[in-house]
Amino acid sequence: MSALSAVIMLTASWCGPCQAVEAKHPQLVVVDVEGAYGQQLLLEHGIRGLPAFIASDGQVWAGQLEDVLDKR
Repeated sequence: MSALSAVIMLTASWCGPCQAVEAKHPQLVVVDVEGAYGQQLLLEHGIRGLPAFIASDGQVWAGQLEDVLDKR
């Protein structure tokens, strides 16, 4: 992940897998999708599942953080 300056994780208070990822990877920038900004990100990127990740280079993944790191 050294090539990335940030990975944004979209999360929600009701998302158990999101909470587990957040606890394991505190370096993530976390955005709660229950707020207006989070909803805007979901719509802009066509995200339909959580957790979802947006890399600083604009690429988007849904699923596990390891999926994001494996694609680097």
